[in-house]
Amino acid sequence: MATNEIIWHYQTRQVYSSQPVQLIQYDQNVTVTGNQGHVNLAENIAYLKGGVRGISPMNESNLYSNNLTWNVVAQTIEAHGNVIYEQNRDPKLNLTGEKAVGTLVDNNIVVTNSDRQERVVTEIFPE
Repeated sequence: MATNEIIWHYQTRQVYSSQPVQLIQYDQNVTVTGNQGHVNLAENIAYLKGGVRGISPMNESNLYSNNLTWNVVAQTIEAHGNVIYEQNRDPKLNLTGEKAVGTLVDNNIVVTNSDRQERVVTEIFPE
């Protein structure tokens, strides 16, 4: 976890930052950044807010959202608000919606909208 300012509640194993934060999971080469963050070290769950970006360079995928919950051990994410998912290989595509659930490690992301009037936008770019 990298940030300019951190508050660590040692006994409850909670880490907070009101500054931009970067979390890196080296084994799977996944990086998540946001304008603010809270990490529950006891449960290995990170909560990021504002300008969130998840990156999996190995699979050439990016996920953008307003808020994101990341289970670091299971490598699952749940993103909310202005979600954009970009996958740059096999096939190259973009998905936009209100919510995303899945894993960045293997490009397994489901994007949905709770408002039935708004549809998920899917763009596929054939070779």
